[in-house]
Amino acid sequence: MRRYFVAIVSALALLMGTMLVASPAQAAAKKPVTINKIEFHWVGWAGTAKHTPSVKKNKKKVSVKSKTITVYSYSAKKTIAKNKKSVNLKPGRYKITAKVKYKYKGKTKTTTRTYYTTAKQGKCAVRSDANKLKEDSGFEELQFDGDTIEQVRKKLRNNGYLFVSATVREILEDIVDDPYSSPDEVTEAQGLLDTLTPEELDSDAMQWRSFLACGYKSGEGIEAIFALDGSDSTLILYFTPDDMW
Repeated sequence: MRRYFVAIVSALALLMGTMLVASPAQAAAKKPVTINKIEFHWVGWAGTAKHTPSVKKNKKKVSVKSKTITVYSYSAKKTIAKNKKSVNLKPGRYKITAKVKYKYKGKTKTTTRTYYTTAKQGKCAVRSDANKLKEDSGFEELQFDGDTIEQVRKKLRNNGYLFVSATVREILEDIVDDPYSSPDEVTEAQGLLDTLTPEELDSDAMQWRSFLACGYKSGEGIEAIFALDGSDSTLILYFTPDDMW
């Protein structure tokens, strides 16, 4: 019985020792460098996400000589970059092969790792989205052929929010009170104030709406100004982060 017990203890000790020696976590920790996986990116205002190799030094005296990546795009079905320091990724799925050359204890070695990453665009606009916006073609008189509020929401991929609005009454009163308004403008504005119904006067004539831009905080996005005529709207002017920040 005693011999049987000793055999069990010896087998258990041998098993534990094997596990300690062969533990993947410990084996990885002994490597001078580790290439970290980067599995996800949000794209920024430019419509891309910058992917750069991420390396962890596990030894104090390790010197990293170079870090490069080769990128295969599943949407393009081809390799789009070879041995680059960084790559700007459009939304999509990619296979990344990272290669790191390092020097440790006088010896120069190379290690590689292959992993997968995804770049996504959130509910925000990128530069190419904003470039698709259409302003009203009218100058002195609006044609109401610019993008509507709903069309802008779809193109910019988010609903945005109302920043400020002005009613028909407020705009006409401003024209009447403005010392720089011409006599004809004042006469026309006063005539409308006298003849329009209260419902028409209190309806919105202008809205300033703010939309989210990828890579920017709320309030630093795309500013769009619309003219309204009942249920109709038209984009008359917009600004992007390129214009403001």
